[in-house]
Amino acid sequence: MLDMLDKWPELFNIILPKPFKPFGKLLFKPWYDARRKLFQKAHGIITVSNSYMDVVQGIIPKFPVENSEIVYFGTDVVKQRAEMKASPILPSPLQNIIKEKGELWAIYASTLGSNYDLDTLLDAAKLLKDREVNVKILIAGIGPLQDYVVSFINENKLTQAVYIGNPSSEMLSSIFSYCDIGLSMYTKDSSVTMPVKAFHYFAAGLPIINSLVGDLSSLLLSYNAGLNYEAEDSESLVNALHLLASDQKKREIMAKNSYDLASDFDTKIQYEKVAELVERVARKTP
Repeated sequence: MLDMLDKWPELFNIILPKPFKPFGKLLFKPWYDARRKLFQKAHGIITVSNSYMDVVQGIIPKFPVENSEIVYFGTDVVKQRAEMKASPILPSPLQNIIKEKGELWAIYASTLGSNYDLDTLLDAAKLLKDREVNVKILIAGIGPLQDYVVSFINENKLTQAVYIGNPSSEMLSSIFSYCDIGLSMYTKDSSVTMPVKAFHYFAAGLPIINSLVGDLSSLLLSYNAGLNYEAEDSESLVNALHLLASDQKKREIMAKNSYDLASDFDTKIQYEKVAELVERVARKTP
């Protein structure tokens, strides 16, 4: 049984300098060959998104459909919503901040790394202030760009962005209960199509603003549960934030649709598919 959690070697292209990116398939050919051999040996294949299953079908078109399954990471919806209703546990940066009347909080809860659209996020925070869009961005997470993010906020005296540290999952659930928008922000080169954070945003009933192409992008459009913006384009991100900030009815509809979507991605439902696939493959394997 093979479980495809990431799209590699495509993922390695991110580290290549721009002039070398067109030669990624040639440079990483040994890894592409190794992946093809692994897929060919597998009796069953699981992927974490439709987009990744498309990769599998492109490599081994004749692989039996009944021996494959898309299983999203999902989240424990009941547990998260219970944590959201419990007594609030907030990190110290938020304990001294009062949410103003009419102000929206958009949360970015993810790794602070080069695969993420952090420059766009920080530039957007500057534009929000200049254009008097009443949105505050909460930034949660750790990573190699953590010091850069904190320094940028401090040096530019950004009032529209707050770094809140790396809260535990329980604390993050509490924070979600104060938020109005979830941010899914990746660079153009990202191979991610359905990030784990999306399931947490759904469970919290947050409309999502997203830069990814693939499963999440399609879901948000199909179910009217959020907006997509152009990766690495701060104007596009600010326009999406402004749209949700200025249209309460649209925001409430998207919030409800996001909340309803969560049940489809509950871990109980998703992981049952793994057991069913194993049983199907086992019955057919000599």
